Amino acid sequence: MKKFINKNVLLLTQGQFISFLGDAIFDFAMSIWILDKTGSTFLMGLTMALLNIPYLLLAPIAGVFSDKHNKKVILITADLLRGILCFFMMWYIMVYGFSILVVLPCSLLIGCISPFFGVTINSLPPMIVGKDDIIKVNSLFSICTSLSNIVGRSSSTFLYYYYGIKIVLLINGISFITTGILEMFITLKNEVKTKLNERTGLFMQYKIAFQQAKEYKGLPTILTYITAFIFLYQMSLTLIIVLFNEDSSLGVLWLGIVSVALMAGMFCVSILLMIVKFKQDTLLKVLIISGRISFFILIPFAFIKNIYWLSSIAFIFGMAFNFILTMLQSTIQRNVSEDSLGKIMGLVILSTQGVAPLGTFVAGVIGELGNIPLLLTLLLIIIFISFCTFSSKIKLMEFVTGDGGIPGLNN
Repeated sequence: MKKFINKNVLLLTQGQFISFLGDAIFDFAMSIWILDKTGSTFLMGLTMALLNIPYLLLAPIAGVFSDKHNKKVILITADLLRGILCFFMMWYIMVYGFSILVVLPCSLLIGCISPFFGVTINSLPPMIVGKDDIIKVNSLFSICTSLSNIVGRSSSTFLYYYYGIKIVLLINGISFITTGILEMFITLKNEVKTKLNERTGLFMQYKIAFQQAKEYKGLPTILTYITAFIFLYQMSLTLIIVLFNEDSSLGVLWLGIVSVALMAGMFCVSILLMIVKFKQDTLLKVLIISGRISFFILIPFAFIKNIYWLSSIAFIFGMAFNFILTMLQSTIQRNVSEDSLGKIMGLVILSTQGVAPLGTFVAGVIGELGNIPLLLTLLLIIIFISFCTFSSKIKLMEFVTGDGGIPGLNN
């Protein structure tokens, strides 16, 4: 069995951290810059959409592409191209000044490249460690992603305010180029690739990905739940932000404290799963029990006015949220064959990052109805019921292909 911490794990971890750090800095600073230059919330939203919507459109296609081609080359190419685009935008702004006709196409290209990086790096854990260490690698990746988001969003405001968008683009470009160079030293075992004679039309690639998922009985149940979970989570998160802004007894400061408590819970679970080895049956029991308890105590969140209780609930929810997603993703990586993992991880990325903007949009629409506490409470009840329904189908976190049945899930 391979050691958990090896050269490949370290190189991919830094790639995960630096790339997502650059994304976090770029996304936040870009939104401020567009709004500052144009005064248009529409153009700001359009730019952000161009960075995020490609996950919804391209994730399954990126999965098919990842299974057909060398994953190491995909990672390196994606990072180098994003770095070059950042340097190009920085050069253009320095020479010619602001132009929305340059910013939007470059943002779109960066947004289209990112799903290929995300899908590929999430399909690599089975190729760099043994199956028993996949959960640890995903936990380490989760820590890096959370850290990069925290550091990126907090530092982007400072960098933009004092140095402007050019330094943000410079740092982002350097981060991508550096990561691309370091990824050249990754060593992967021989890859099992999908045959290149598959039809590659746009809709056919979606069809291939979904057909591949159906071959793993029980996997459609997992993917459906992940999609619903992220969608509902993003809706509730949006309504919570509105709730804190509208309620004078809460305010932005309390929102910041609760957000920190949520991230702390996610961190604790990631560290625990990374350093402690649990039996699969034990993890399953913890998954079911912790999820049901966490989502149940979350229901009255909108009517609690005590910061200590709110922070405690957020901490517990952060633990459950991260534990559920890490377990489900690790289960997929452990059991899906390597020649299909890219396609399946494409669907996972579609279910997580692609659906999130839709959740935000829908929450914004229903938020116009008013009575945010009631809407939020109804949403949290739905989250609780949906998890209870999903967890009642689980026996063991394993599933197989073919007609052998599913030890783990009953559809």
